[in-house]
Amino acid sequence: MNLLNIEELKRQIANGTFTSLDDITKEFKNILKEVIQTASQEELTSHLGYDKHQESQTSNYRNGYNDKTTKSKYVNIDVAIPRDIQLHLDDLYGYELSTQTISNITEKVVEKAKE
Repeated sequence: MNLLNIEELKRQIANGTFTSLDDITKEFKNILKEVIQTASQEELTSHLGYDKHQESQTSNYRNGYNDKTTKSKYVNIDVAIPRDIQLHLDDLYGYELSTQTISNITEKVVEKAKE
């Protein structure tokens, strides 16, 4: 499976779309970002059992994104990963928290992790 169309890449280089290795690296980074975000969104869709913007009868729902930096062999990629921990907290600890409370806790944890 090829995610990149090599002939299209060659055409864009010949047309001057990419004039440096930095241009190609930037495009590669954009492709990796899109793949990671799409994969994480599809994983969440599979976990929840319904598509984004689809009505659901479950109490577990999409509740925003967290910005993450994914480190790869080639580049660091800033991605937005979906949050979905409300059901897990209930399963693990037997209590529910509001989406806002979870967001507040997540923000504080991220702040501490950055420190």
